[in-house]
Amino acid sequence: MIGFTFQLGSIPVRVNALFFLLPLIFGLQAGPALGLAWGGIVFVSVLVHELGHALAMRAFRFEPAIDLHMLGGRTMFPLGARPDARQRLWITLAGPAAGLALGLLFGLGLLISSAPEQSIGHFVLETGFVVNLFWTVVNLLPIYPWDGGLILEAGLELLTGRPRHRIVAVASMLLGVAVVAFAVRVGAFMLGYFGVIGVLNGINRWTTAGTSTVAEDAWALINGGRAAEALPLLEQALARTDDLVQRAALLEVIAWARLHTRDVPGARNAIAQMGDFLPSPELAARVAAANGDVARVVELLSPLVRERALSAQAFPLLVSALIALGRAPEAAALARQLELHAPSTPALLHGTSTQLFEAGAYEACLDVCRHGFSSVGDGLFAYNGACALARLGRLDEAVAALAQAVERGYQKRAAFETDEDLASLRGRPDFEALVAKLPQRPTASA
Repeated sequence: MIGFTFQLGSIPVRVNALFFLLPLIFGLQAGPALGLAWGGIVFVSVLVHELGHALAMRAFRFEPAIDLHMLGGRTMFPLGARPDARQRLWITLAGPAAGLALGLLFGLGLLISSAPEQSIGHFVLETGFVVNLFWTVVNLLPIYPWDGGLILEAGLELLTGRPRHRIVAVASMLLGVAVVAFAVRVGAFMLGYFGVIGVLNGINRWTTAGTSTVAEDAWALINGGRAAEALPLLEQALARTDDLVQRAALLEVIAWARLHTRDVPGARNAIAQMGDFLPSPELAARVAAANGDVARVVELLSPLVRERALSAQAFPLLVSALIALGRAPEAAALARQLELHAPSTPALLHGTSTQLFEAGAYEACLDVCRHGFSSVGDGLFAYNGACALARLGRLDEAVAALAQAVERGYQKRAAFETDEDLASLRGRPDFEALVAKLPQRPTASA
């Protein structure tokens, strides 16, 4: 690609040199100075519009990337992201909202400016105002892939409970034709150009409508333990599309399906076919874990912790990698960062404490158990903490923790009597008195 890249904070922006082609062709007709000013207005306006999408993505804990190309711009979700219809709706609306705000700022500047009408300053303010307001209105027409088409798509899914890609395709084709007809009538070539793009994308949306639903169906099969059944569906969909973004998205799901069928080489091959597109960090981390590269797992997943974007499914993987690297205190600290209101929190905390205990990291295990007990109140946390305390030789504290476990409902007498981790407590009067209060184990009838 000929062009350049830069960062807006942590958001990468890639600019194709062809982005400036059409603005300069039309702008330079008014002279070099006004032509360059026009090109700058288009660049800033499109960038601000896309930045609105990107910031909304960040609000929903996705890591966006902005791409400015010959046809305008797009803000991309990270590969592997599966935003729901509500998230897509708000993220899409944020782009026009940002463009409208920029247009109003240009308009305010026009009202308070004293620049002469023939000056470049006046041209910039007036053109920025008109371009942003006009494009915001046009962009909200329900034509795919304009924001109006994406809003229609997300809105229909919210209302009906399922994607309605073909309805969006028909709307895009019909309204695209109407825009072209209007553009021809008023001599607005640029508007007609975008109308044609809308028609072509509507046709493409119709023919590839099954791709999105295929990915959704495949994920349902994968999550249901039927990854092998998902692979033929995905391979067929991949063979039907030449769109690089769609192919990369399908290859990501194929790689996940391969991992679920324990085909690590197949997953690596799918990732290799993505070309310039990177797999999601979690997918790359799982492949690294399968290769035994735990340092790479930590490298890939740790940034997601800082961005509060680590999924519950990836959490145990990162914990295991940290423990394998001898960084048990970090694993315990990570467990304390879990969202306590999430339904998965108790299971993740239990899993973390078990991994730490089995690795001999008893202090870190105790840290997690105490956090889990104070946060969730489950007696099993107190029991596991007692086991860690017993292994650490802190026997008085271990008996006190066992008393808390019993009080919170953990009363499995068999565990108290046979668990090897409590061997150092047996024979102590306080421990034996506690066990004596527990319900007797049922005996088998003769």
